[in-house]
Amino acid sequence: MLFSTINCLLRPIDHPNPADAPELCTRFLDFFEDKVNSIHQELRAPAPSYSHATPPLVTVPSTSHLPQCCLSSFAPVDALQVAKLVSKAKAATCSLDPMPSAHVKTCLPILCSTIVNIINSSLESGKVPAVFKIAAVTPIIKKPGLDPEDPSNYRPISNLPFLLIILLFCFPL
Repeated sequence: MLFSTINCLLRPIDHPNPADAPELCTRFLDFFEDKVNSIHQELRAPAPSYSHATPPLVTVPSTSHLPQCCLSSFAPVDALQVAKLVSKAKAATCSLDPMPSAHVKTCLPILCSTIVNIINSSLESGKVPAVFKIAAVTPIIKKPGLDPEDPSNYRPISNLPFLLIILLFCFPL
């Protein structure tokens, strides 16, 4: 802690000029969109075929030995389960949250039935609400000293809405 404080004082972080923010955001958007699109294209490409002389590197087990599992429905949750999940969850707030997660925890007695209804509706329908399908993405530089102007030197960190995290904890593993 002491070292990081001294380091911040001796070498303050050079933040980009706010006037350049729109252009910088566009560069990050273009870079990460291209990266995601190239991954999608690679996944759509046909799998390579192997001759009998060249065995595959990974052996796939026979499906007859795998457990048969069908996730066609989920058990509804009750207020007690949701209260436990919310109290255990880290109070990290996403910029997309309508209210800070610390306030959700504080107001849980009032909000719990609404949260239970949202979660059970999602579990019954098998659909995640559209507002939960959006993440706030923050680019974080991979290593100190890398060129901050090059978007490939950043790792995208997704911050998810607090209620989505609670919903995800309701799915059995």
